[in-house]
Amino acid sequence: MITGAGIGVSWATGYYNLHDLKAHSTIAVQGRFTRLVGQNSLKTIPLTDFEFTVDQVLHDPGNLVNTGAKLTVRQTGGTVNGVVQQTSDDPLFQISERNVLFLKQASPGLFYVIGGPTGRFEITNGTVAAFASNGASFTGSPADFAAAVKNS
Repeated sequence: MITGAGIGVSWATGYYNLHDLKAHSTIAVQGRFTRLVGQNSLKTIPLTDFEFTVDQVLHDPGNLVNTGAKLTVRQTGGTVNGVVQQTSDDPLFQISERNVLFLKQASPGLFYVIGGPTGRFEITNGTVAAFASNGASFTGSPADFAAAVKNS
């Protein structure tokens, strides 16, 4: 498989603080990517669906998900003719990757990360950190992040 083909995007909206992320998302969840569900496309734009298993619900005013839920998260990018195509600032999720995601529901059971990379936070060695350098700034424990979301 060849890697490195870039998809040029311009994010319609970026989010620069937790308050705005929370206000514009359907849910915010902590968990991990557990499998690749499938790939499709929108005209010529590849899309990949991933299964995300929820370890903790941080924000869910509509009571849509519970701990242990398996969500489908759609991301721009995918493999086309053996070439991985992805955006440079929002690379494809990896299986077993742990994240906090601010999600919008596209249809029942199908979600996407709001603001592209600005709605994505990585969890590495027990620390949550912003994925996007130009998004909401945060570095701390998952418990501290949950409290920051609750208080935003």
